[in-house]
Amino acid sequence: FPLGPAVLLPMFLVAVILGRGEVWAGWRPFLGTIVATLVGLGIFLAWAIPANRAPGGEMAQTGLMVHVIGRALRPMEGHGGSGPVGYLLTLPVYVPIVIAGLFPWIIHLPAGASALVRRHLGSVRARAVLWGWSVPPFVMFSLAATKLPHYVLPVFPPLAILAAAALAAYREGRLSEKDRDWLRGGAVFHGTVALLGAGAIAAAGIVAGGAAAIASASIAAVLVGGVGLLAAAWKLRERIASVNA
Repeated sequence: FPLGPAVLLPMFLVAVILGRGEVWAGWRPFLGTIVATLVGLGIFLAWAIPANRAPGGEMAQTGLMVHVIGRALRPMEGHGGSGPVGYLLTLPVYVPIVIAGLFPWIIHLPAGASALVRRHLGSVRARAVLWGWSVPPFVMFSLAATKLPHYVLPVFPPLAILAAAALAAYREGRLSEKDRDWLRGGAVFHGTVALLGAGAIAAAGIVAGGAAAIASASIAAVLVGGVGLLAAAWKLRERIASVNA
């Protein structure tokens, strides 16, 4: 329950601040949101209060103090770095997870980020929502001591929208030359990541041992590497065509 507001509140605040009044639609929608929130909270409390009393307050103590606040302040069950050095080393752990999770569409994300920063995508409201939807959850869960891959699932929809918007803007000719450079550079990055990922999958199969594991890992490595190289070749071909034109 607490993770929902933890994602939505920073998203809303950042979107309103960056939207420069464009996100704010007046008091009526705002009050409607407050009323809906209070109704939802009331329904939740109607279940949570008796459910918490039944085991003598154990649900709140364990659910909130241990699994929310406790996980944020210290790594639990080995999911995070130990000590200050381990904490610092695991700060960027979600970067490869985002790269792998958006594969193969990660090729369009650098251009999308460039166009978002340079205000070449969408309206002020759309850009504010994308900033608020993607950055606060990623930063918040990166700073939390306990780290699990599914914690950053809220950032995948806005990043997918950003990548798709970059591709649409490119085909409509709305990207700047700098944005297009990032789109072309994404092909090289994509091909490199694909080859590294394919190598890692193949190595994992060899380490695991057994004919089945090696065969499965080999097939997965060929698929990952092949898709990555095909996407990279496609983008590089577009780059050559644009230069020749």
